[in-house]
Amino acid sequence: GASASGVAAAMAALGRLPGSILMRPDRASSWRKSAWDSAAAGGGGAGGGGGKDDTPSRPMSNSTSGVLSAEEDEDEDGDTLDAGTPCTPCASTTAALAASAAAAAAAVAAAGVAERCALAAAAVAELSFGEVPAPTDTPVPPRPSDMKTLHETSIDCGVDEFFTHGWSDSARLSFTEHVHRSRGETGVRITGWSRHRHHGHARDLTFVAPVNASFGPKTTNCHQSQSYHMCRDGVLVIDTSQVMADIPYGDYFRVESRWEVAPAAPVLNRDGTVTNRSTVWVGLRIPFHRNTMLRSIIEQGASEESKISVGAVIELMRTRLRERRAVV
Repeated sequence: GASASGVAAAMAALGRLPGSILMRPDRASSWRKSAWDSAAAGGGGAGGGGGKDDTPSRPMSNSTSGVLSAEEDEDEDGDTLDAGTPCTPCASTTAALAASAAAAAAAVAAAGVAERCALAAAAVAELSFGEVPAPTDTPVPPRPSDMKTLHETSIDCGVDEFFTHGWSDSARLSFTEHVHRSRGETGVRITGWSRHRHHGHARDLTFVAPVNASFGPKTTNCHQSQSYHMCRDGVLVIDTSQVMADIPYGDYFRVESRWEVAPAAPVLNRDGTVTNRSTVWVGLRIPFHRNTMLRSIIEQGASEESKISVGAVIELMRTRLRERRAVV
């Protein structure tokens, strides 16, 4: 918007005087061409400021070809003036033209710098969203009505730190794989975070899990989809959806969980240091798309196992945070 306004001001200063019209330099009279050249020398022209249109990567055109208005125009008094007989300007008008053009070009250049800085900042955020959650103004989505609370606690770290140590791309080897191996799960594969049209940022996780059941296979292949949003007020929302294809009735349901990590009031320690804190809420739901008489048994078993698993993950996070602070 700022660039467009600056361009409009520069064009008005360069090409319009009371009682004349905006035209190409090669079709203006000699005094008009002189004024144009003087303005260009003073400000670099409207296109020289590096302004941009609505498309960030498309440079503004410098073309001035073509008559930009009708063959005739009216002055402020309503008198029709011929395009080929412009009024003779005075020296002060010519100087004013040059000064206006220079100011407009400077405004365009300043706007261009600001836009480039904004684009650079956006590019950095785009490249680092796998390590630090990318902030948005998205409101925290409502919790599904059938989602039950598994765990609710607080933890001594900020929201960004929670993501970096437990859910980031760099934490895949140091934290996530360790969590799965501690459960006896093998073949853990985790993709990096990538942008998703509907879910903010998403990644996929596959692994082979042991099955604690009296019948059926002893292991099952699991596929889990994960997505995250850094919502309004700095609340991190992580959603997961998991299917287990090899267990009995595994194609009847899926297991969904949500993690909500929100900033909490920091704690002032006795030594004068401040510790950031966050609240952590974890919920679970098990939607069925086919009916079975074993639904209540499946729901109970999945809920109990998930509660134990979530508690272990949070305790491991606390341990890792203490270890890192001890080293520092």
